[in-house]
Amino acid sequence: MNNKILEWLKSPYPLLYGERRDYFQIIATSIFIGALIVAIQPFGLASLQSESLVIFVVKVSTAAMLVSILVTQIAPKFCFNEDHWQIWKQAALVLFNFSAVALVLQLLVLEELGLATLLQYLVITILVALGPLLIRLLLTQNRLLKINLEQAKLVNQGLESKTAPISKHEETPLEANENKEKKLLVKTDDGEPLLLSCRQFIYAKAEKNYVEVFYLVAEDITTAVLRMSFSSLIQQLSDGGLSVIHCHRSFLVNQLYISKIAGNSRGYSLELSQGDIVIPVARAKAEQVLIKVRA
Repeated sequence: MNNKILEWLKSPYPLLYGERRDYFQIIATSIFIGALIVAIQPFGLASLQSESLVIFVVKVSTAAMLVSILVTQIAPKFCFNEDHWQIWKQAALVLFNFSAVALVLQLLVLEELGLATLLQYLVITILVALGPLLIRLLLTQNRLLKINLEQAKLVNQGLESKTAPISKHEETPLEANENKEKKLLVKTDDGEPLLLSCRQFIYAKAEKNYVEVFYLVAEDITTAVLRMSFSSLIQQLSDGGLSVIHCHRSFLVNQLYISKIAGNSRGYSLELSQGDIVIPVARAKAEQVLIKVRA
């Protein structure tokens, strides 16, 4: 039982942030907190005059909103890796957000809090939120898993109906002649270019100021580290006639080698016909990738 729970906590989950609905939820929650304070008027707030109560409620609601935006929308963009996000990490992030909001509200409502009282409030907040949070994560995970598996299945059916992806492709004389002529010279910043044919290029991975290119030489996968920007490589390959898919901020794939799309609750990944290569698909690029692979 414990192993199953641990396995579930380590299962994939999307790192969700930056969408309009996320901000709407934060604003709605902040308004709800303000309305709840007005309705029940705890901690002696009933003694405040109407104007003072309104000012206090606005201050509390605004503080809760700003803390939630910082923790759940801004921090994930700069501090976390969506490719390795899991359920336990999402639970920890949400609980941290609850705790941060609760801490700010408690400091605003009860300005003279002892450390023991403050910790007690935080523990109660986490315990109350933990059960509903895990249930919500489970339901969301199952919903996203179902959607992504169905989408991947549809795309894979389309892939199967097309010409089989290239692995060890036997070229016709006409194709061989065309491919011999169709070479692309990839220009780099250090003046050491790379000469490729359309069928040689498999995928590329960005590494800071360098790009690692994976390509075929006599059926073997070879790599070359090029000093150039990722955007420059994308532009050169696209202008050279390659059907490439920019599926992730760090990955570029030759569409010819995509054999399958896999789906989970976090999103999608591309399985390539050369080697056991799996390329992640960024959540922000998922829709564009599905459309392009399906075309």
